Amino acid sequence: MRDLKGMELLTQKGPSCGTTSLAMVIRFLTQDSSIAPEDIDREIRRLPRMFSAPVDLVEYARSRGLQAQEYNHGSLQQIEELVSQGIPVMPLLDLTPDNALDFDHWHWVVVVAVERADGRKLLFINNPWGRREEWEQERFMTEWTRLRLLGLAFGYSNYFIAVGTPDDSLPPRCAEGVGPANAVTKGLADVFNGFAAMRSGSSFKGLGQMLRGLLRSLYGTLYIVADNIHRQVKSISKR
Repeated sequence: MRDLKGMELLTQKGPSCGTTSLAMVIRFLTQDSSIAPEDIDREIRRLPRMFSAPVDLVEYARSRGLQAQEYNHGSLQQIEELVSQGIPVMPLLDLTPDNALDFDHWHWVVVVAVERADGRKLLFINNPWGRREEWEQERFMTEWTRLRLLGLAFGYSNYFIAVGTPDDSLPPRCAEGVGPANAVTKGLADVFNGFAAMRSGSSFKGLGQMLRGLLRSLYGTLYIVADNIHRQVKSISKR
């Protein structure tokens, strides 16, 4: 059984928590220490101030020969079961005390163990800020559950990515409700990456990626706004 606590700790440069977390996971599972966050950045995060779209993280892990699945409306029990099997888990958190106004306060980490101490559950986390941390269950659940953007329910709720080797047994993908959110994050990532491609000389390819990204993000945004309006109307009608 793999001991995830032996995973090497890496420190992010800029807002690269997603690619840095994934680099830790890939280095551990493949035993290839040559993989660096910058290698992943060149593929899915080509501008320095970009965020990491969840879909891109999943697809990159698969391109390295690993299994990767996304899960929404997850539970701490699911995370505990996966890490107990030596399967790393990357939850998406919201670290702001109030609702985040932008993607800068969304944060990826790697859960490497869940243990019980004095009747409490502790999560052992590789934080790409360069810290190994122990979080109590209450803190983790608060920052894992409240993810919003501009005060809107965004679609990601108790969301995480699990990554394993080809021999591991990952649960089937369970990502109900993330379609619009993935459309926005992937769409915006494509806009930024397309712009970077145009700057580097790939004008036609970059323009096509930008246009696809704009359409995708527009669809996702309209759906999310409409869904939040529907929630508000429904809530008011119940009063």
